[in-house]
Amino acid sequence: IAALRAALLLRPLHGVPRPPHPASQAPASSITGAVTLSTDHAPVSGITVRVRALSTKTDGHGRYHLKNLPPGVHQVTVGERGRSSIGYLTRTVSLAPGEDLRNLDFSLEPKATISGTVTDADGKPLARAEVALLAREYCAGEVRYFRRNNAFTNARGEYRIVNVLPGIPYHLVARERLSRLGFAPDPPPLDHRPPGTIPPYYPGSAQREGSGILVLRPGETLQATDIRMLTAPSRCVEGGLTHNGAPAAIDFFLHPADLSFGIGPNGG
Repeated sequence: IAALRAALLLRPLHGVPRPPHPASQAPASSITGAVTLSTDHAPVSGITVRVRALSTKTDGHGRYHLKNLPPGVHQVTVGERGRSSIGYLTRTVSLAPGEDLRNLDFSLEPKATISGTVTDADGKPLARAEVALLAREYCAGEVRYFRRNNAFTNARGEYRIVNVLPGIPYHLVARERLSRLGFAPDPPPLDHRPPGTIPPYYPGSAQREGSGILVLRPGETLQATDIRMLTAPSRCVEGGLTHNGAPAAIDFFLHPADLSFGIGPNGG
């Protein structure tokens, strides 16, 4: 019986199909191409080209070569999301086993820059003021405005907003980063109070509806986009603070309203 069992084990199985080779054993594929700028077709060197966990960087001529790719459908990504100075593109390709896909080229749009100076109502440079670009987007079934890019002025009132996506209508608005709120037990008359500031929309409107719209071209540097703060009569807020129904010494703050509704589906 033992000899019969050994013979059965050593006997080849005829007519039984063998399992197919796993996909990892299929001949590897590759992709080659170039990355250039859409404005002047200049090569983009050192940018990342990625397929899943495999990545490479373009050489000095903007060329790239991705190899050892498994066959199948892949998404090729060029660039990085976020605040890079050049755009971000993806493309879906299908690779056959052993295929060498050539000339998969990408043309990226360089982002734009906007700069200028913020001054107070007297024309003096305003430091630490926030300057923001607001873009209109649809969110939750309605139109809203979201902050896309922003920057803060230096001691000379200068600002510079970089990595601005071109081709999008923007509103440019400035506001003081620190408020000038004060406390007074006996508020002075209205005509004796120091004026307050209103966040102006470029070029000088107190309301977004009456302001200008900026649309930047790929790679454009828009300079001398200066903003002058607006003033208005200041107001007083009066009231009492209680805790558990009794007057209490509680810290009280007033924060300016945000320029946007938060982070939009496509904005930041």
